[in-house]
Amino acid sequence: MSDLARLVIAVGGIGLCLARLAVAQNRVSKDEFLARYEPAAKRLEEFYSNVEMRAVSTSAEWPAYNDTGGRRSTRVVFRANGDLMRVDATIVSEDDSLAKGRTSVRVANPKGSFLAGRGAGKADFVLLGMDPDYGASVQTIRATHLAVAAPFAWLGAPIADTIRSDAAITLTRIEETSQDGEPVVKVFWEDQRAVGWFLFLKDRSWALREYSFWAKDLTPEKLRTQPDRYFVSRAAIEYGDTHDGIPLLKTAKYWRETGPARQPRLVETIVVEELVAGPVPEREFTLAALGIPSAEQTSNTVRPALLFVLGTTALILAYLVLRRSLRLRRQ
Repeated sequence: MSDLARLVIAVGGIGLCLARLAVAQNRVSKDEFLARYEPAAKRLEEFYSNVEMRAVSTSAEWPAYNDTGGRRSTRVVFRANGDLMRVDATIVSEDDSLAKGRTSVRVANPKGSFLAGRGAGKADFVLLGMDPDYGASVQTIRATHLAVAAPFAWLGAPIADTIRSDAAITLTRIEETSQDGEPVVKVFWEDQRAVGWFLFLKDRSWALREYSFWAKDLTPEKLRTQPDRYFVSRAAIEYGDTHDGIPLLKTAKYWRETGPARQPRLVETIVVEELVAGPVPEREFTLAALGIPSAEQTSNTVRPALLFVLGTTALILAYLVLRRSLRLRRQ
């Protein structure tokens, strides 16, 4: 091997090492970011875990709702008391006449999570199922009704928990700037399959203001030809007044951008009509609050009746056995 070849290899090796060092330096320490972000995020989560929120959610062009891809408006009432959560969702849209008036209630309760429902025009709720997995119930509520945890969560889970627990997520860059006169922090991230960013309101308890994410292999051609598979997910969240330093949620909008022009599709808009701070009474998170007997009450009702039936059956059998034995004796 010539001296020139050795020199080229050496220079190439040095260049590769420098490139790797530059990439490593661009990475942001999760611990350093969480030390700044997490205390404020915990305050947000604690506040929004002790509220009653009334909102209207309108979803447009969502094929799962109906074949025409029309609108669905849902009146949502969210109640929370620490680790207790409840969401009442009533369909109110005229476009969805078959489902209008139907109400579903999902409760996350460590002592017993459940789903109940009531048909349009019906007075009574019926139990649709018990959920033994409390954590799954919490995530289902937050992922299905995004506004209830919008200031601190992404895809149904607290952002801080996701960053800490998902080893595949890497923080690549942090930018501190301003938007509409407010200081904001933009955190860029990536994992094995996706790239995205979060935008936080630095002086408003680090409340989430926007986010966006997309597949790593996304290209303009894929946006154009495979809009159902390749898209950019977006969110924009607005706040009104504050309560003890916590920004109060005003609106939240979620959508997908598809096609060459990045047209918005599958838009969901949530408008908060009322937000009352403070824990909701624990009774509201039970079956009794919906007029549904608990499993214990049901068993207490069924058990005496069952014992009566079994006792009566035993007496009849005893009588038949005795009668047959008398007949055999007479023979």
